[in-house]
Amino acid sequence: MSTIKNLKITFVRHGTTEYNLQDRVQGSIDIPLSKKGLDDINIVKLKHNYEAFYHSPLTRSKDTLLGILLNHDLLNDDSPIKENAYITERSYGIFEGLTKKEIQEKYPDLYNEWMINENVQHESIETVENVVKRIETFISIMISYSHNNILAVTHSGFLYALYKFVTDQPLYLKPHEIDISFPNCCVVELEVNVLYHHIEFHLKIQDKVFYKKVSH
Repeated sequence: MSTIKNLKITFVRHGTTEYNLQDRVQGSIDIPLSKKGLDDINIVKLKHNYEAFYHSPLTRSKDTLLGILLNHDLLNDDSPIKENAYITERSYGIFEGLTKKEIQEKYPDLYNEWMINENVQHESIETVENVVKRIETFISIMISYSHNNILAVTHSGFLYALYKFVTDQPLYLKPHEIDISFPNCCVVELEVNVLYHHIEFHLKIQDKVFYKKVSH
C-alpha cells in the first residue's frame, strides 16, 4: 500500500531551568534557561536534514532551539524558524511556581488528588485531554505542509501526553508510573506515515519504539 505522506518530527525537551532545579511546577510561566540549561544543549545530536524548526511561545523552548541550531551551524537569516503554541507546556494553573510541598500546604485536597491522578481536574489546570488535542492538531498541520522532516523543541508535559496518545495509556498515570522519562534536552522521534485508509505512528523514546494505527 503506497504512502501518501511520510513525516518525521524530532522533538527535543528544552534545557534545564532554575525551576527544574528547584523542583517547582513551571507550566505556562516563562522561565529562562539556567546555566546548566545552556550546557544541556550541547548533548543534543541531530540525525536528519531538517526543513523547518519549531519552538513554543516560551523562552526556554526558543532559546534551546536557537542554541541547537547554533551548535550545528544551522542558524542564519534564512533558517525556517517558527513559533507554535500547540507544542507549548501544559498549563498547571494554581500549581505554577510552587514546589510540591507548597502545593500540599496551600491546596491539600487538590494535592492529594494530583498525587494519584496526573489528569487532576481544576478550572485553572489544562486537562491532559486538551494537550492530546493540541498534539493531534500540530501533527495534522505538519502533515498538510510540504516539508517532511522537522525539529520541534517542546516540554515534558507535552511529551508525556504524546506518549499516552501513541500508547493509549490512561491519562491519569503519573510520570513515575510510566517506564520512560523525558530529561532535559532528551530527543524523541515521531514518524507519521499517512496511508489511504489509516495513519501509522512510530514513537521512539530512548531505545524503545511504540506503534499506533488510526483509521481516517
